[in-house]
Amino acid sequence: MAERHTRQELEHRLTESESRRSAERRDLEAKLARAKPLEAPRGLAGPLVNTPVFLLAAVRSNDARPVTIDPSRAGDALALAVDLGEGLRFDTYRATITRTGGGKVFEKAGLKPNALEALMITFPATFFAPGDYRLRVEGEKPDGSAVEVGGYAFRVAGKR
Repeated sequence: MAERHTRQELEHRLTESESRRSAERRDLEAKLARAKPLEAPRGLAGPLVNTPVFLLAAVRSNDARPVTIDPSRAGDALALAVDLGEGLRFDTYRATITRTGGGKVFEKAGLKPNALEALMITFPATFFAPGDYRLRVEGEKPDGSAVEVGGYAFRVAGKR
């Protein structure tokens, strides 16, 4: 008799649990139906032409004047380019951009140089707020460590 009572209790608890799960599922499905559908990622409307490319020079002293970028004259996009020079070669590079007096604004690993042995990164023209920035480029070793290749200062002028 005790075994029968335990079995009935377990069946009752299972039925209640299944009912709650069904109700939760219906509630979640209703919420999903009411939610705004996700937009597909927007690609480029067309080719980017006449994109300004800013060639950054390695900072060798505090007297060096950084390249100044005026995003209001850049159109939709701008590109930062670094000539990797004749030094050490790596299969991939990591780029980190920090704002002077601020934090990191961009970091990307696994970058590969183009056919001209330049590293080029394209940004929306509105990506950077006015201010001074530093691009640090590091070569990535197979063991996961990195070696600094160079530091490159640039300034973003103008108002947003």
